[in-house]
Amino acid sequence: MSRWFIENNDMIRKYSSIISLTICLSFIFILNLLINLPTEIFIGLIISISTIILGYLKYKIEDDRIFIDLFDKFNKKYSGDFNDLFNNLRINNIPLTDKQKLLVIDYFNICSEEYLWYKKGRIPKNVWLAWKSGIQENLAIKEVGDLFKSEVLSSNSKISYYGLSEELGY
Repeated sequence: MSRWFIENNDMIRKYSSIISLTICLSFIFILNLLINLPTEIFIGLIISISTIILGYLKYKIEDDRIFIDLFDKFNKKYSGDFNDLFNNLRINNIPLTDKQKLLVIDYFNICSEEYLWYKKGRIPKNVWLAWKSGIQENLAIKEVGDLFKSEVLSSNSKISYYGLSEELGY
């Protein structure tokens, strides 16, 4: 049984709302057969449970839509100048110019925004852990890590990163 559940977990998660609705409606029908509910109560229970489950489905769809918007927004921001800069720094190990420092600080701000949305429950944990891993890889670049450390030295600057520095252990 547990192996079946593990292999079919995605399918179960995908259809959990339909399964829940079916179970609840089945329960109401069985309850009606056992104690012969008045028609108004029977119909009221069916409508109430259906409304709750459909409301939950709408919430999940909207939650997914918000996540997709955030995911696209952050990936688009990162894919251009930031990606090129970090790849160049990894390969060439050169000091940052003033313009590059400003770009890296913009990257820190995007990372802190990602973390904020993760804390608000809009970014799934597995996505945040992947992003966090990427952030840590970028902070492993000496110039970038040193700049982040200098950015979070004061408590005022640290606050502006919404707890990201604590999350990363700085």
